[in-house]
Amino acid sequence: MKRVLLAIAVAIWLSGSTLWLTHLWLAHWEEFPQWPPTALVRWFVDLYSATNGEETRDAEFWFGITHFGILMSLFTWLCLTTWQRLLKRLRQRNLSQS
Repeated sequence: MKRVLLAIAVAIWLSGSTLWLTHLWLAHWEEFPQWPPTALVRWFVDLYSATNGEETRDAEFWFGITHFGILMSLFTWLCLTTWQRLLKRLRQRNLSQS
């Protein structure tokens, strides 16, 4: 049951944080570093076949969801791995002291 709750919590975290970061990136783009480069944006818009502003905005949304999803997945994996290793060391230390 504990693993199921952890999986649900991680899924909610990844979904929420990815959507939130994508929203921030689209709404306040001037606050973020200039990413992606212009050539990559043009390639992605051509790949998406965007012909007007609405389709370009959709392409930006999918670009943000993809990139922030990958970024947050890596960040979450790093945090969970670090947390597990820390707990393992603490348990070993407690066992060796007793």
